[in-house]
Amino acid sequence: MKRFALGTAFSLKDRHFNGLSGFEGKPFHPPLTDLPVGAYVIAPILDLVSFVGGSRSWGRDAYTAAGYTLLVGAVASSLAALTGLADWLKMRAGSEVRRIANSHAMMMITVSALVVADLVVRFSDDAITTSGGLLFLSLAIALLVFLGAAIGGSLVFDKGYKVRKRVADAAAGGASSSD
Repeated sequence: MKRFALGTAFSLKDRHFNGLSGFEGKPFHPPLTDLPVGAYVIAPILDLVSFVGGSRSWGRDAYTAAGYTLLVGAVASSLAALTGLADWLKMRAGSEVRRIANSHAMMMITVSALVVADLVVRFSDDAITTSGGLLFLSLAIALLVFLGAAIGGSLVFDKGYKVRKRVADAAAGGASSSD
Protein backbone atom coordinates (compact mmCIF):
# COMPACT_ATOMS: atom_id res chain seq x y z
CA MET A 1 0.00 0.00 0.00
CA LYS A 2 1.29 3.43 -0.96
CA ARG A 3 1.63 5.79 2.02
CA PHE A 4 3.11 8.90 0.41
CA ALA A 5 2.73 10.74 -2.85
CA LEU A 6 4.05 13.97 -4.24
CA GLY A 7 1.38 14.25 -6.89
CA THR A 8 1.96 17.45 -8.83
CA ALA A 9 3.85 19.20 -6.02
CA PHE A 10 6.88 19.84 -8.22
CA SER A 11 5.36 19.47 -11.67
CA LEU A 12 5.25 22.54 -13.87
CA LYS A 13 3.76 20.70 -16.84
CA ASP A 14 0.91 22.65 -18.45
CA ARG A 15 1.45 25.59 -16.08
CA HIS A 16 1.73 29.08 -17.52
CA PHE A 17 4.64 31.17 -16.15
CA ASN A 18 3.52 34.52 -14.72
CA GLY A 19 6.85 36.20 -13.97
CA LEU A 20 7.38 37.18 -10.33
CA SER A 21 3.92 35.84 -9.52
CA GLY A 22 5.12 32.30 -10.24
CA PHE A 23 3.41 29.60 -12.26
CA GLU A 24 -0.31 29.06 -12.70
CA GLY A 25 -1.38 27.25 -9.54
CA LYS A 26 2.15 27.51 -8.10
CA PRO A 27 2.56 31.09 -6.86
CA PHE A 28 5.95 32.19 -5.54
CA HIS A 29 4.71 34.41 -2.69
CA PRO A 30 3.31 31.85 -0.19
CA PRO A 31 6.42 29.64 0.10
CA LEU A 32 8.68 32.70 0.27
CA THR A 33 6.83 33.89 3.37
CA ASP A 34 7.74 30.82 5.40
CA LEU A 35 11.27 31.89 6.30
CA PRO A 36 10.42 35.44 7.46
CA VAL A 37 7.37 34.25 9.40
CA GLY A 38 9.45 31.57 11.09
CA ALA A 39 12.22 34.05 11.87
CA TYR A 40 9.79 36.62 13.27
CA VAL A 41 8.28 33.98 15.57
CA ILE A 42 11.56 32.39 16.68
CA ALA A 43 13.35 35.69 17.43
CA PRO A 44 10.98 36.70 20.27
CA ILE A 45 11.38 33.25 21.81
CA LEU A 46 15.15 33.75 21.74
CA ASP A 47 14.66 37.26 23.15
CA LEU A 48 12.58 35.84 25.99
CA VAL A 49 15.35 33.33 26.73
CA SER A 50 17.89 36.17 26.68
CA PHE A 51 15.73 38.37 28.90
CA VAL A 52 15.38 35.57 31.45
CA GLY A 53 19.02 34.48 31.14
CA GLY A 54 20.39 37.98 31.56
CA SER A 55 24.16 38.20 31.32
CA ARG A 56 24.70 34.44 31.60
CA SER A 57 26.42 33.03 28.54
CA TRP A 58 23.24 31.39 27.23
CA GLY A 59 21.35 34.67 27.65
CA ARG A 60 23.96 36.50 25.57
CA ASP A 61 23.98 33.75 22.97
CA ALA A 62 20.19 33.88 22.67
CA TYR A 63 20.35 37.68 22.19
CA THR A 64 22.88 37.30 19.39
CA ALA A 65 20.88 34.50 17.79
CA ALA A 66 17.68 36.57 17.93
CA GLY A 67 19.40 39.44 16.11
CA TYR A 68 20.72 37.27 13.32
CA THR A 69 17.42 35.42 13.07
CA LEU A 70 15.63 38.74 12.52
CA LEU A 71 18.26 39.78 9.99
CA VAL A 72 17.79 36.60 7.95
CA GLY A 73 14.01 37.08 8.15
CA ALA A 74 14.32 40.67 6.94
CA VAL A 75 16.41 39.67 3.93
CA ALA A 76 14.02 36.85 3.03
CA SER A 77 10.99 39.07 3.50
CA SER A 78 12.25 41.37 0.74
CA LEU A 79 11.76 38.52 -1.73
CA ALA A 80 8.31 37.79 -0.33
CA ALA A 81 7.42 41.48 -0.61
CA LEU A 82 8.58 41.61 -4.22
CA THR A 83 6.45 38.64 -5.24
CA GLY A 84 3.51 39.97 -3.20
CA LEU A 85 3.78 43.28 -5.06
CA ALA A 86 3.76 41.42 -8.38
CA ASP A 87 0.54 39.66 -7.31
CA TRP A 88 -1.00 42.92 -6.06
CA LEU A 89 -0.32 44.69 -9.37
CA LYS A 90 -2.36 42.01 -11.18
CA MET A 91 -5.38 42.36 -8.89
CA ARG A 92 -8.41 44.30 -10.07
CA ALA A 93 -8.38 47.73 -8.44
CA GLY A 94 -11.29 48.24 -6.07
CA SER A 95 -12.07 44.54 -5.75
CA GLU A 96 -12.57 42.94 -2.35
CA VAL A 97 -9.51 40.77 -2.97
CA ARG A 98 -7.42 43.90 -3.62
CA ARG A 99 -8.76 45.57 -0.45
CA ILE A 100 -7.88 42.50 1.61
CA ALA A 101 -4.44 42.47 -0.03
CA ASN A 102 -4.07 46.16 0.89
CA SER A 103 -4.76 45.30 4.54
CA HIS A 104 -2.29 42.42 4.41
CA ALA A 105 0.35 44.61 2.76
CA MET A 106 -0.05 47.43 5.28
CA MET A 107 0.27 44.97 8.16
CA MET A 108 3.40 43.42 6.68
CA ILE A 109 4.93 46.82 5.84
CA THR A 110 4.39 47.76 9.48
CA VAL A 111 6.10 44.52 10.52
CA SER A 112 9.02 45.27 8.19
CA ALA A 113 9.41 48.78 9.64
CA LEU A 114 9.40 47.38 13.19
CA VAL A 115 11.97 44.73 12.21
CA VAL A 116 14.25 47.40 10.75
CA ALA A 117 13.86 49.47 13.95
CA ASP A 118 14.64 46.38 16.04
CA LEU A 119 17.74 45.61 13.97
CA VAL A 120 18.98 49.20 14.18
CA VAL A 121 18.67 49.10 17.97
CA ARG A 122 20.32 45.69 18.24
CA PHE A 123 23.27 46.34 15.99
CA SER A 124 23.94 49.91 17.08
CA ASP A 125 23.75 49.18 20.81
CA ASP A 126 26.41 47.61 22.98
CA ALA A 127 23.82 45.55 24.82
CA ILE A 128 24.57 41.88 25.39
CA THR A 129 21.09 40.79 26.46
CA THR A 130 17.53 41.61 25.52
CA SER A 131 16.05 44.61 27.31
CA GLY A 132 12.39 44.82 28.27
CA GLY A 133 11.76 47.31 25.46
CA LEU A 134 13.38 45.10 22.83
CA LEU A 135 11.47 42.09 24.12
CA PHE A 136 8.22 44.05 23.81
CA LEU A 137 9.15 45.06 20.25
CA SER A 138 9.96 41.52 19.15
CA LEU A 139 6.75 40.20 20.72
CA ALA A 140 4.80 42.94 18.90
CA ILE A 141 6.44 41.86 15.64
CA ALA A 142 5.38 38.25 16.24
CA LEU A 143 1.79 39.31 17.01
CA LEU A 144 1.56 41.51 13.91
CA VAL A 145 3.03 38.73 11.75
CA PHE A 146 0.34 36.39 13.07
CA LEU A 147 -2.37 38.92 12.20
CA GLY A 148 -0.85 39.73 8.79
CA ALA A 149 -0.53 36.05 7.93
CA ALA A 150 -4.17 35.49 8.90
CA ILE A 151 -5.23 38.31 6.57
CA GLY A 152 -3.04 36.96 3.76
CA GLY A 153 -4.31 33.46 4.36
CA SER A 154 -7.88 34.66 3.97
CA LEU A 155 -7.04 35.61 0.38
CA VAL A 156 -6.31 31.97 -0.35
CA PHE A 157 -8.66 30.07 1.93
CA ASP A 158 -11.68 32.39 1.92
CA LYS A 159 -11.41 34.04 -1.50
CA GLY A 160 -9.51 31.34 -3.41
CA TYR A 161 -7.00 33.86 -4.73
CA LYS A 162 -4.22 32.21 -6.77
CA VAL A 163 -5.89 28.81 -6.29
CA ARG A 164 -6.32 27.39 -9.73
CA LYS A 165 -6.64 23.93 -11.08
CA ARG A 166 -4.43 22.97 -13.95
CA VAL A 167 -6.08 23.03 -17.36
CA ALA A 168 -5.96 19.23 -17.55
CA ASP A 169 -7.65 18.93 -14.13
CA ALA A 170 -10.39 21.41 -15.06
CA ALA A 171 -11.12 19.51 -18.28
CA ALA A 172 -11.47 16.32 -16.24
CA GLY A 173 -14.26 17.91 -14.18
CA GLY A 174 -12.30 19.60 -11.36
CA ALA A 175 -13.43 22.94 -9.97
CA SER A 176 -11.53 26.06 -10.89
CA SER A 177 -11.12 29.33 -9.01
CA SER A 178 -10.06 32.59 -10.53
CA ASP A 179 -8.32 35.61 -9.09
